[in-house]
This record gives sequence, structure tokens and C-alpha cells, in this order.
Amino acid sequence: MLTAGSRTSDLGWVQKNVIRRDIGGFSRQSVPVSISNTQECAAGAIVVVVVVLGSLVAAALVISGGAAFAAILLPFLSPAVLIQLVFTLLLLPLAIFRGTRLLAGRGIRFFSYLLAFTTWLWGLLATYFLWGGLAVLIGLCMAGVGVVPIAVIAFVMEGMWWPAILLLTAIGLILATRVISRALIRSVEDKNWRNSNR
Repeated sequence: MLTAGSRTSDLGWVQKNVIRRDIGGFSRQSVPVSISNTQECAAGAIVVVVVVLGSLVAAALVISGGAAFAAILLPFLSPAVLIQLVFTLLLLPLAIFRGTRLLAGRGIRFFSYLLAFTTWLWGLLATYFLWGGLAVLIGLCMAGVGVVPIAVIAFVMEGMWWPAILLLTAIGLILATRVISRALIRSVEDKNWRNSNR
């Protein structure tokens, strides 16, 4: 062990001056610091750099893989959304009757989830092909759903008005179906709760 006044040729230790506050003011105290601590700090910095670079590579792979997945899945989901839309329109008259209101509410809610997933995939694919992976990464950092508004902005900036209008219509339809389904399901649950508390 080294003391403050000793000189040694041992390279395992390095003297470092640290300012310590005493009661009467500041004084200098010589504190030995191990080179192995410095090596540990350097190794920790290397690990942080490797983890950050690995995360960026993984994000790039996920984004490009997600776009490929969306390109494969979207042609199958589009007809499914149209079929579910027709099914939902058939469910709306069932919302009039109390006995079938819960079924109508749950069916409309399912349609909203299917439409939301399809809209998200469409937004992901449009953002990736119009503005690239960085825009997708920014959209995914916005709670995951940011790719849809970024896709709308990308469509508008590229002068593609019809897809932008369709995407905005899909967003409006998602919100409307969520509100309708929530209202239908709550009306049945409130009625059942009132009946059980009598």
C-alpha cells in the first residue's frame, strides 16, 4: 500500500489529487487509485458503446423486418377489414335490442381493433417506403402509434392526397367505433349492475 509521501516504481497504482473540504477550508489529500479501476471504467465504456451499437443494429433489423412483415400481411388484412366492416354494419341494428346489444358492442370493438392493426401496418409500410427507416424509428418512439400520423404527413408532403384522406378516414372510423362499442357495452353492464343491486 502506498502512503502520501512514498515513491515507488509499482505501476499498479497511480497518485491522484482530490480536493476534500475540511472544517477550516480546503486541503489537498493524495488518494491512490488503482489502474484496474481505470481499466474497469474503460471496459464499462466499451460495453456501453457495444450495447448502443447493437441496439441500433437490432432496431434497423426490426424496422426492415417489420416493413417486410407488413408488406406480406397487408394484402390479407385488407379484405378481412372489408368483410368485418360489412359484418359491423349488420351488427348495428342489433344494438337496438337489449338482448343483443352486448354482442353488437363486442363485435364493433373487434372491428375497431382489426381496423387499428391494419391502419398501423399501412402507416408503418407507407412511412418506411416514403421517408425511410429513421422516420419509422421516430414514429415507433412516439408510443408505437406515431407511424400513422407520420405516414399522413409523408403522404401530404409527397402530394399523395387520396391515401392521406383514406388514412385519416380510417383513424376517424377507429375512434368512432371505439366510442360506439364502449357506449353499447357500458349500457349493458350498467343495466346488469342496477339489476343485481336491487
